[in-house]
Amino acid sequence: MGKTPASNLGPLYARGALILCAALALFFLLQSHSLWASPTLVPDRWPNVFYPLSNAFPGEWILAQRASGLGTLNAILFLVIMVASFGTYLSTVRRLFAKPSFRGEDSRRILLLILGVAAGVLLIFFFVPGMFSGDLHSYISYGRISAVYGDNPFISTPADYAWYDTQGWIQWVVWQQTPSAYGPVWLGIAHVLALLANALGGDIVTHLLAHKALACIAHLLNVVLLWKVSGLVVTRYWHVPAGHIMSDADRLPVLRAAITLTYAWNPLALVEFGISGHNDVLIITCLLAAIWLHLSSLWRAAAVAIALGGLIKVTAFIFLPGYVWLLFWDGRDTSKSGGSMLHGLWRTSQALMLTLVACVVAYAPFWAGTQTLAHLSGGPAAHFFIHSLGAIIRFKLAGGLAILASWLGWQPAAFWTAGEISRRLDWPARWGLLAISAVAAIVVTWKARSFPSMVAAWRWALFFYLTVGSVWYWPWYATWLLVPAALYGPGRAYNAVQILTASSLAVYVVWPGLSPPLDWLTDWTGLIVALPPLAYLGLTAILERKRVLSHSHRGQSQPVPGSAN
Repeated sequence: MGKTPASNLGPLYARGALILCAALALFFLLQSHSLWASPTLVPDRWPNVFYPLSNAFPGEWILAQRASGLGTLNAILFLVIMVASFGTYLSTVRRLFAKPSFRGEDSRRILLLILGVAAGVLLIFFFVPGMFSGDLHSYISYGRISAVYGDNPFISTPADYAWYDTQGWIQWVVWQQTPSAYGPVWLGIAHVLALLANALGGDIVTHLLAHKALACIAHLLNVVLLWKVSGLVVTRYWHVPAGHIMSDADRLPVLRAAITLTYAWNPLALVEFGISGHNDVLIITCLLAAIWLHLSSLWRAAAVAIALGGLIKVTAFIFLPGYVWLLFWDGRDTSKSGGSMLHGLWRTSQALMLTLVACVVAYAPFWAGTQTLAHLSGGPAAHFFIHSLGAIIRFKLAGGLAILASWLGWQPAAFWTAGEISRRLDWPARWGLLAISAVAAIVVTWKARSFPSMVAAWRWALFFYLTVGSVWYWPWYATWLLVPAALYGPGRAYNAVQILTASSLAVYVVWPGLSPPLDWLTDWTGLIVALPPLAYLGLTAILERKRVLSHSHRGQSQPVPGSAN
């Protein structure tokens, strides 16, 4: 084995500084209102601190509308900042996976550096004046329905309390007449945050910052969890290539850093959790806790952790089938003591029973009959399309077919209007694409009979659901993919996930609008999100197929040693 390379943390410090500079640039860009979906009202809470900052910029730029020249300029600047952020982040991760640069004793310093940069970015984003999403205002409303008014957020809506809203908080809530689409675990957390915010003064900024603080703390906790999990995964499942110049002790911190950075410094995660405070960060916490518990041989607790994620957002139950299937194969492994098919079935039964118990316990405080479960099928995702391939089929394909029918004179004319075609396409756009992604998930899960293959199944099942099957897509959903992609390591799927996180952030460049002549891009966000990662996978699969065939043909044309040729 060759000489261990000298430690060199300097490049990592430099790249961390660049990530912080990009975050600071975005903070200044967000002083303009044009990129916001909703305000944080932080400047109004501390005017002596923040008003002088905003007054340093031209007033017409601060108050620019999105569909204006200045708004389009800001969207382009946002794109430039994100390209710089992703470029720095991806080059850092790639270097860590490819080149040794640390010694084993650097582990603590590496983790502290990763945490320090992530915390610095989150602190900068904590005080931005606006967010890319209005979800935090919905979180606050549902928490107050439970904690302040003593009612059930699964039954009541924010609009039901408009008469009590003397400060006009409801104006920032998008889904004013919709009960909670989130699960009971999240409602319990929102209840506690509402009580805490009220104890600290109770104004809207306090409520907002309480939710953002939770998201930031959870992100940093996830970094520590992923660091611990990655150590176990690398030690048990990542094998040292023959002739590698690094010892196991020196190789471990490098790979742990690469895996952890994949999540910790990802620009999408930092924006969605630091600026917009999405509760998806807690789903990642549950997923990491489940992996850590499983690797610690606490598989029952791991099943409960996955269930808790699903009780924050029901979509997170997508991780359960793969894990239950792994428990079956682990339990029937005859090389282990007591392994048999019956033992495997007993394990899966226990996991499913614990999941059911967790659901019953979580829903019990909110139970008001079957109406309590209406959120599972009655939320916005059950009725609307946005930022998805389904939206492209439902609306853009319908419009194109209507134009074609008009040109060709198809009859009856009323049958070929855009509205009628769109209505008929609703079912295939929604359920056809979901069926395709479900089949893909079943195929990859069927092969998941070891821990690494289960992680791969999670990655592929979620990837195809987000890019193909989901008709209601928002950029922050892609953050879930970072953990399974990182733990399985670099490759085509890893690259596709990184492309998806970047294309998801690109939505904010064109949505909710741009000034002419670029305004048409707003209708194509579904392709902006899904086409780059899917095209990458398709192109690389074709090239790999050609490479294999080329090698095969060359091998056949060569003479066989010892033959008459």
